[in-house]
Amino acid sequence: MKTWSVYRNRYGHVEVVKNGFNWWAFFFPGIWAFVKGLHFLGMFGIVGFGAIFHIPTEREFLIEPTILALALTYGLRGNHWVKTKLTHDGNEPVGTISAKRIKEAREAAKNTFSTPPTLDCQPSDSDGKA
Repeated sequence: MKTWSVYRNRYGHVEVVKNGFNWWAFFFPGIWAFVKGLHFLGMFGIVGFGAIFHIPTEREFLIEPTILALALTYGLRGNHWVKTKLTHDGNEPVGTISAKRIKEAREAAKNTFSTPPTLDCQPSDSDGKA
């Protein structure tokens, strides 16, 4: 079982983020970041990988370690970056759950942590005054 962090926005919608290594971010750093709305990291991933392949041939021995370092950074930090973005966007961490797959995690989070939206209205009296 994997552990997932659950975030809820003010409308009651929940998002889940797996704790630990992110294989999608490891193998597809730039594309993954853009899909997750991390545009700066997406651009950095694409430009970074592009720059790696412009390393002069006399320094060719640097290509594989640089690719591995960039991919490992995205794989190890990717889920943390998503959690930070969710918090920055106004979502609050509400707990953790255990599930094998993301579909099961989303369903469990929805059943456990989802709340209907609430209106921030003041009750008024019959005169229409608050």
